[in-house]
Amino acid sequence: MIGNDAIMTRLFIGTLKGTAFDWFWSLPADSINSWVDLETLFLSRFFEDDVEVTMNKLLETKQKPQEPIKEFIERFRNLSLLCPAGMPISMLLQTCRHNFLDKVERRMGAVKAHTWKDLVEQAETAELSTNKFDTSAPKQKWVSDNKNRDTARSSQNKGKDTMAVEVATEVQQMPKKANPGNSSGFKFPPK
Repeated sequence: MIGNDAIMTRLFIGTLKGTAFDWFWSLPADSINSWVDLETLFLSRFFEDDVEVTMNKLLETKQKPQEPIKEFIERFRNLSLLCPAGMPISMLLQTCRHNFLDKVERRMGAVKAHTWKDLVEQAETAELSTNKFDTSAPKQKWVSDNKNRDTARSSQNKGKDTMAVEVATEVQQMPKKANPGNSSGFKFPPK
């Protein structure tokens, strides 16, 4: 690099954060020979002239069913960088959160994120919790129609009736004591 190119490049690299910083470190070695090279690569990656993201595009950008929450937030954030009408960070965070899968957004509750880092941490916690208690597994359904409920009740009642008849039969078959006036004798049913 020549003269001021090296200084400008180093200063610029010092301002990169997050996705832009990761992008810079993923560039092949010796791919930047001048400030113009860095500028061209950076602008083509993050600010393409032919791609304009509108507010509607951001509002329509939803998390895909199998997409991890962190990847969605990064995708949303990258799109927001291409939106010429700047939205305040609080509105971007709220819009991003609103576009999560419903189960993740519900699990997050009323917690409010103030930074992208907060949003990622809170959303990942909610996503883990949602996956831990996933309700997509088939479960037994409770008997809800009257026909099945009546059948279940009649089986229970039949069981009680059968049990009472069996006990009465056993008692009748028991040998009787010789002295019915004996107070220690067993009598069924009691009076």
